[in-house]
Amino acid sequence: MRRLMIIVIALGMLLVTAMPSLADEPKAGGANGKVGGMPFQWKATSPSTNEGDRYDLTVTNTSDEVQEARVRAFIMDHSNHTNTDVVDEQVEIQPGEEREFTALNDYGAANHFNTFVGSENRDLDLAVSLTDAKGEETARFTDAAFTVQEKAAAGAKGKAKGKGKGEKAEGHTHDDGFAALGDTARLAPLSLGLLGMTGLGLYTIRRRQNYAGVAGGLAESVARPVSWRAVAVVGLALSAALHIGLAPAHFEEAVIQGVFFGGAGVATAVVAAAILVWPSRLAYLAGAGMMLALIVLWAVFLLVPPPGAEAVEAVDPIGLLTKATELMAAIACTALWSRTGRNNEPARDQS
Repeated sequence: MRRLMIIVIALGMLLVTAMPSLADEPKAGGANGKVGGMPFQWKATSPSTNEGDRYDLTVTNTSDEVQEARVRAFIMDHSNHTNTDVVDEQVEIQPGEEREFTALNDYGAANHFNTFVGSENRDLDLAVSLTDAKGEETARFTDAAFTVQEKAAAGAKGKAKGKGKGEKAEGHTHDDGFAALGDTARLAPLSLGLLGMTGLGLYTIRRRQNYAGVAGGLAESVARPVSWRAVAVVGLALSAALHIGLAPAHFEEAVIQGVFFGGAGVATAVVAAAILVWPSRLAYLAGAGMMLALIVLWAVFLLVPPPGAEAVEAVDPIGLLTKATELMAAIACTALWSRTGRNNEPARDQS
């Protein structure tokens, strides 16, 4: 059992360590530069840049209301798959106020500066200029060069401050919809590797205990009901893959959310492996309890904002898919637990 705990802890630490870097990996469309939680998201790309270049961004609030803005800029080097943050600030801009953000390229030759601005409304004037080490301007563009995306779940002021005016804050969704499944597919080897390594470790420990004549304990012959067991393993494995796949996107929202999603994925994969190679009433109970807890937490965060967020979660296809797999696994684990006798004798499959 001690070896199992060492394996689980090591895998968990590896995953939590890897997730932030996976979240920062360059993606098509600059997904790592998103300014999560803001209703309007502005994006623009400068020409190529070299060491010593100076980057200047001017943001002007042209509305008659105070608004918050999130400003991010980073140097993208496609050849080395590297992003280097140079500006990352959350600011409050007064009506008519002009705010300047400056950075120096000490990275070296790269493809371009990427600029992302999140705002509460469209009433912004943006201007970017790039100057080389000799002081000569090499590029200049205004807000007309920015693409602007309005998040579907957000209204004109879609943030929690609307609650103070009798309005309910709009829910946070997975911004890219089904595109978020791309991370799940990209990280599938990690999910499958975690499941496989845990299963192999459990199987090795169980074989050694059986070899040594250790009886009882967690070991339990549960060849039946095969159908419920298959549903439980598949549901848990899918939930693990989805949570690990969604962890990078949630790291962008808040570190605590990314860590939670990564940890939930690890724990779910461990339980799936246990049910697969070392089934027991305890494993069934753990599976059902974890799945129900994740469903309840999701329901709670539909009413109150999760840690690190200013808006509640919204019902979206990715969330519904994840909850469907968890409900399926919870039902299967509960059925297995109830059909398995308390004396560790497996119940006969009546199906």
